[in-house]
Amino acid sequence: MLLTIEINLSIYLSIYLSIYLSIYLSIYLSIYLSIYLSIYLSIYLSIYLSIYLSIYLSIYLSIYLSIYLSIYLSIYLSIYLSIYLSIYLSIYLSIYLSIYLSIYLSIYLSIYLSIYLSIYLSIYLSIYLSIYLSIYLSIYLSIYLSIYLSIYLSIYLSIYLSIYLSIYLSIYLSIYLSIYLSIYYYYYYYYYYYYYYYTTTLLLLLLLLLLLLLLLLLLLLYYYYYYYYYLTTTTTTTTTLLLLLLLLLLLLLLLLLLLLTTTTTYYYYYYYY
Repeated sequence: MLLTIEINLSIYLSIYLSIYLSIYLSIYLSIYLSIYLSIYLSIYLSIYLSIYLSIYLSIYLSIYLSIYLSIYLSIYLSIYLSIYLSIYLSIYLSIYLSIYLSIYLSIYLSIYLSIYLSIYLSIYLSIYLSIYLSIYLSIYLSIYLSIYLSIYLSIYLSIYLSIYLSIYLSIYLSIYLSIYLSIYYYYYYYYYYYYYYYTTTLLLLLLLLLLLLLLLLLLLLYYYYYYYYYLTTTTTTTTTLLLLLLLLLLLLLLLLLLLLTTTTTYYYYYYYY
């Protein structure tokens, strides 16, 4: 049995490879490789394989092949291939592949794919995509954006502003105003108190100076009048008495002004603090 298989395989391979390589490869590969591989592989391999193989093979080969191949190949290949290769491949491949692949694939792939792909892709991509994208994007974006912006913004802004402003303003105003007003109240009245105190004291001092000047003027006038017109002993005694009385009045005025300043400052400080 093994000898017959080996003989058949050797005969089959010699005949099949000679016919296949001469006819199929000369016609198919010359047309296919020149057109398809030059265009397809240049685009496909550069874009697809660089992205796909880098991601897919790293994940797939590491996980799937390590588990699947170890189990599948050990069981499947040992049983299936021993039966399939011995019976099916010897009969089917010898007949089907020699006829079908040599005739059908050479004609179909050369004519159909060259015509269909060139016409279909040129028309489809030029017409369909231009119309579809123009209509879809214009309608979709106009409807979607109008509905989305009108609903979303109205709901979002109403909820956000109501919550945010209520929380923010309540916290901000409660903290800020409490701190600001306490500091402002303290410094404002502190400044106003000292301003009022110093202004009142300055005004009172000015009044005292004015009173002193008036009294000095009166004394000078009085002294001048009695000194030049009434030079008797009685007049001198009366002048001295009058001078003493004026000095006492002046001291009393000073005491009254001091009392007024102290009482006003104490009252102001007690009232505001």
